[in-house]
Amino acid sequence: GRLGAAGAPGRRPAPPREAEPAVPGYRVVRKIGEGGMSSVYLADDLGRARQVVLKLVKRRKDHDDSVWQRFRQECALLGSLEHEHVVRIYDHGYGDDLAYLAMEHLGGGSLRELIDRGVSQRQALSLLSQASAGLAAIHRRGIVHRDIKPANLMLRASGTLVLTDFGVAKRMDVPTGETLHGEILGTPYYISPEQSEGRAVTPQADLYSLGVIYYEMLTGCRPFAGGSLAEILAQHLKAPVPRLPAPFAAHQTLVDGMLAKRVSERFADAAALQREIDAVWIRQALPRS
Repeated sequence: GRLGAAGAPGRRPAPPREAEPAVPGYRVVRKIGEGGMSSVYLADDLGRARQVVLKLVKRRKDHDDSVWQRFRQECALLGSLEHEHVVRIYDHGYGDDLAYLAMEHLGGGSLRELIDRGVSQRQALSLLSQASAGLAAIHRRGIVHRDIKPANLMLRASGTLVLTDFGVAKRMDVPTGETLHGEILGTPYYISPEQSEGRAVTPQADLYSLGVIYYEMLTGCRPFAGGSLAEILAQHLKAPVPRLPAPFAAHQTLVDGMLAKRVSERFADAAALQREIDAVWIRQALPRS
């Protein structure tokens, strides 16, 4: 904050960080997030009388072109998608020193908050189905999300689950060599074994991450934990696929098909996952004999 910056020896507050950004056509309401490369604001869209989320990347002298390029890619990828379970992009633009992305404001919080409150089996299955539908849509367009985690799965006020934050999304046709070897872009708890080793990433990496989330939705615990990054990554690579506690046994086929260590042993795609979700749903609905 202002005080911390002012009190730091030999450092002055950075006016651009404190000043509200000016984006023509929008009025900033408040800052709602800060990432390594961008700031996120709640804003009024003056032309359409609606609230939006504005994501801004400010060009700094220490930014290399890849930061700027990644943001431009995010705009292009998302702007071309229209799907119920993918965040809606309304507008984007670039200036000499600023780029912005205006997207829908999702009023229902994140899946992280929902998991922390507790999720029923039927709710977990429904949320998994919605996430799977969103992944199917982006994968059809040649996009791997690469950072599927509960904080990036948001809810509309209606309760619909939506994929967000494609900042590390990467077209599947871009050679993996363009990502620095060993660069871990995803989040360690949810990262696939192949991502942790810097190997080629396919849509099944997103399914693996979703499998970690599904286990956590059902049980309230992450399947792979550890005291260090190295421990967590080692478990993704070597620990057996976890067994669900007895009350959740009907969901084991889903966990097995998403969390298989080998890509070839996972569900072939999000559509195959969706078919197994439907099968589990039907088995759950049948009266017990």
